[in-house]
Amino acid sequence: EKVMGSTPVIPSGTQYPAATLQIPQIPTGNIWADIKIPEAPKDNAEDGKGSNNWVVAGAKTKSGKPILCNDPHLGLNLPSLWFEVQLTAPGINVYGVSLPGAPGIVIGFNDNISWGFTNNYRDVKDYYAIDVLDEGHYTFNGVAKAFGKRVEVIKIKGKPDVIDTVNYTVHGPVQYDANFEEPNGVKVPLAMKWMAHQESNELISLYLLNRADNYEKFVHAIGYFLCPAQNFIYSDIAGNIALWGQGQYVNKWPGQGKYVMQGKDSSTLWGELIPVSENPHTYNPVQGFLSSANQNVADSTYPYWFNGRFNELRAWRINEVLDTIKNVTVEDMFRLQNDDHSVLARNITPYLIDVVDSNGWGDGEYLQLLKQWNYNYTATSKAATVFQVWWSILYQDIWDVFRQSPDGLLPLPERTMQIMLSNKDELPGLVEKIIISYNKAVDSLNKLETANGIEWYRVKNTSVNHLAKLAPFSFRELKTGGWGNTVNAMKGNHGPSWRMVVEMNEIPQGYGVYPGGQSGNPGSKYYATFLNKWVEGKYYKLSFTAKQQPPPKEHVKYTWHITKAGK
Repeated sequence: EKVMGSTPVIPSGTQYPAATLQIPQIPTGNIWADIKIPEAPKDNAEDGKGSNNWVVAGAKTKSGKPILCNDPHLGLNLPSLWFEVQLTAPGINVYGVSLPGAPGIVIGFNDNISWGFTNNYRDVKDYYAIDVLDEGHYTFNGVAKAFGKRVEVIKIKGKPDVIDTVNYTVHGPVQYDANFEEPNGVKVPLAMKWMAHQESNELISLYLLNRADNYEKFVHAIGYFLCPAQNFIYSDIAGNIALWGQGQYVNKWPGQGKYVMQGKDSSTLWGELIPVSENPHTYNPVQGFLSSANQNVADSTYPYWFNGRFNELRAWRINEVLDTIKNVTVEDMFRLQNDDHSVLARNITPYLIDVVDSNGWGDGEYLQLLKQWNYNYTATSKAATVFQVWWSILYQDIWDVFRQSPDGLLPLPERTMQIMLSNKDELPGLVEKIIISYNKAVDSLNKLETANGIEWYRVKNTSVNHLAKLAPFSFRELKTGGWGNTVNAMKGNHGPSWRMVVEMNEIPQGYGVYPGGQSGNPGSKYYATFLNKWVEGKYYKLSFTAKQQPPPKEHVKYTWHITKAGK
């Protein structure tokens, strides 16, 4: 949900036009399903998985040109997820990274524009409890309605085919039923309505985006990108910057889809689709910069209701830096992408220390580390380990009363921090839980110290593993800082999969790095070419060749000439 003090993707104060669709009314009667969860899934509400992008207008940069940055946070694997490439042909000259098999550049720039994106966490998937009558029917609007049937044949090497019959309802496929049980013990058959099941053509979006040369063509291109929803960041050589919360969304009544709904009648059906032109967006804002880091998309003045699972900590830090910095250079942006400073730790640590100190527990060596800490999760920091171990235990202890709820329904760390600092009465026994969790943390830290030391990189153990999990082809315990609550959201096997910074000069100049190389062969010297640079937070110039210019000779290793047979 939306956290107090959110700095939305589309800045607060943006003027939105009136909605062209009428906002639906909340249905009367019983619209929510009665779901019992015997065993709550533990997906760690502090996972910190996401991405960052931002753009700074020329008015705030030293060169007077916009600088666009993007670092998508994904699984860290070898061979690398991304493949760096320039595509040049009639009508196209574009540089960036692509996914194997994708017909174009996913994140990058051309002679005129640059772009990147992050996940937009507006909710586009809802669940419905289905009233099953028998194997072939369910109840809808008071009558028996036949399931649609789709037979899936799954081929298994050396074994007989598995035949899976999927039942379809007006809400979508039944994901869980007696034949395929919900993994956490929910016994109610659940159907899923998901925007990804609707027809769309994201590939045409990338095709047009690669060829776009101005803002209008950029907007036209992303209009085809419907799911998964993304925050598209933009800049161009004319000096313009923009940001769109792009995707296809439903005009929902307030609260619709927030919980599992009854699927027995039409009152909970999805309504009209919101025109993509009415998605939240901004162009050349007065503040001179834009950013997204999976936070809330728009403030309350946006006319359509929406919800989602938004994270604010990275966004708070990014916007804090961009709001105060002047004469921005690409080197400043390198530092920000590698920023290890924790807003969470900066705000909550003094309070935790004060509680422990005032209750006679303030003499320990670990607390002394925290008292001297600058709240940066640097690779060799021991204080970062102390805080993170303590906070993780405390967070679970605070919300232990809701242990039967999925972690995704628990208040986020940033909201927990706010309650601890401003509304302590809402958390009975908080002081006792802080002291108990501190003592638990001391015990855990002593064990870590004995096992391998408590330098943060050793405990975090960021690793880039071969897809087959083969140790000789993997790189373990990399000496990196960061964590999910910092801009440099570097976790154990998840983090910045591609760092890109582009200054939009007359000929755009890009810089980048990724944790791998251009070859998928572990025996090749190009298998992990850039891994050390990535670990050290360094970049290399991207060798972009402008349109109608020959590539520099030092960038050409081989030339492959293809001619038709008989020529």
